Amino acid sequence: MVATGGDKPRQAATEEPDVSPHVARLEREVEQLNDDRDFLREQIKVKDSQIGALLERDRETNILVRRVAGNPHAAAWPGSAKT
Repeated sequence: MVATGGDKPRQAATEEPDVSPHVARLEREVEQLNDDRDFLREQIKVKDSQIGALLERDRETNILVRRVAGNPHAAAWPGSAKT
């Protein structure tokens, strides 16, 4: 910095700016990519949870189907089974 007569320092012509426009743009892009990565990681957690719930429903369905297949009267509505 070079002192001027008006008590305001100014940047000397030979000094480079603190951050070039290219570096600033790249830093913004990196920040955006980090935000996108964090969002996608959160989405993966949600999807993993949904897949787990679907697998549990599938297991429950398989158990019910095996029970119905093993007992022909189980397919009838409750109370309407002929005994």
